[in-house]
Amino acid sequence: MAATITNGPCKMDLMLALFDASNDRPRPLVFSVMRGSAGSEAITVHVSSVQREGGSGESFNITALWQSKTDGGSFNVVMYYSTKTRTGYATPIRQ
Repeated sequence: MAATITNGPCKMDLMLALFDASNDRPRPLVFSVMRGSAGSEAITVHVSSVQREGGSGESFNITALWQSKTDGGSFNVVMYYSTKTRTGYATPIRQ
């Protein structure tokens, strides 16, 4: 199920999660999301790639690993995220 991102990190934190992390020392990011009628929840993701979306330098396509407390486990997710509005959406990658 896709989630709507209602709040998230600034551009600098997104950059550091990608460039100042390693497999041994990941730098997690926390996003606030809404999934269905369940209300808001904080999620933790570990970024594996970021692609600039459009020409504004404020919108990004992100691939990450979502550490889910609610669903018990982790799964890959693709995200569209605007650092300007700190909103976007996250969609699980089905495997």
